Amino acid sequence: MTVANTHDIYKLVRMSRDNGSNVIMTSWLEDRADTLTRWEMDTRYNMDYTVESEKVREGIQEIRHFFDVNGIKEELRPEFSDQKVREKLLSFFPKNFRPADDFEWNCYYQIYRKKIEK
Repeated sequence: MTVANTHDIYKLVRMSRDNGSNVIMTSWLEDRADTLTRWEMDTRYNMDYTVESEKVREGIQEIRHFFDVNGIKEELRPEFSDQKVREKLLSFFPKNFRPADDFEWNCYYQIYRKKIEK
């Protein structure tokens, strides 16, 4: 599968679902995908862009909820104590690719969990 080079949250959500991802999208994230995409683009190119602090706090809280719902934590998932799990996950990536840290390993595990468990 080729992944489009995009920051469009809604497109990424659709791609995730269409390709069998195990990631559970929260309704808050789906409902605000367009807003988050605009924030990302606007803050990247507009140095004067502002967002209300309450909206930022709400966003941070909801992203934490998304991580909790999906079992994504900072510390490495216990499934990785089995070296075969790590090897199977790596088989889905280009030869020289390695996740940067435990958090990234956990994210990829959640995305590919169904394929790993086959």
